Amino acid sequence: MSFIGMAAALTFCPVTVDAAGGPSAAPFAVDLFVRGSFNNWGTGHHMKFDAKENAYVAQVELVPGGHEFKIASADWATVDLGAADDGVVELGVAEPVTPVSFNNLYVEVAEGGVYSFTLDTSNMAALAVTVARSRPGGDGAEKYFLSVQQDWYFDCLGSGQVVQTWQDIKGTLHVRQNAGGGFQVTDNWQVDGVAFDEDGNEYRVHGAAPLTFNAPPSGSLTLSNLARVSMTPLRGGTSLFFTWTEKVTINANGVVVREFFASDFSCSR
Repeated sequence: MSFIGMAAALTFCPVTVDAAGGPSAAPFAVDLFVRGSFNNWGTGHHMKFDAKENAYVAQVELVPGGHEFKIASADWATVDLGAADDGVVELGVAEPVTPVSFNNLYVEVAEGGVYSFTLDTSNMAALAVTVARSRPGGDGAEKYFLSVQQDWYFDCLGSGQVVQTWQDIKGTLHVRQNAGGGFQVTDNWQVDGVAFDEDGNEYRVHGAAPLTFNAPPSGSLTLSNLARVSMTPLRGGTSLFFTWTEKVTINANGVVVREFFASDFSCSR
């Protein structure tokens, strides 16, 4: 899921200078967020402005693998910062960003953990973002990996055409015990892969859906989490979509069992 096509002007607020010579107000008039494949392109990772460093900073927990992201406002229209160059972010190296870009940024991490996303605003004409590892992941972290190979039918392609898919589901599960004896569960996962239809067209498969819930101290709890997954053709044409339903069950001991079900196959022409 991506919102890379929205175009609008950036809004700035005045920057004043304090007695020490540093800025005392954030240069953007709206809140900024790191929005990407790791949080379903939502606003769960708010960026705080550091007046001393003249930069916006957010801490994001990432699982190993590749992640796409942008820096944007809640409405996607006021601020939308994406790739100014190739968009590939090397850890610890500043990557230029540009307003109203039609390209996402991409960062790949080999080790799971918490990473800082820093938007340098010391020069508003040359904005840049830096991603660096901050610390290990939270307590109770468990990484999981599922490899899925399935054949699905998309009637919208005509004659019930079969589409072969190869997908990797990677995630990190955190289970923390609350003071009252229950459990707080956070499940961050994303799916990536490839698919081929009977005409030889190749698709890129991608989706994500973080899930957070509180489980009671006794008895079991079952929740369902839905993620709309896109299958984008590499050479243009019809985009395909389906829904992964993640069924999560936690028992009284905090043991989590998850299952995935695919449904709702459709096309966008």
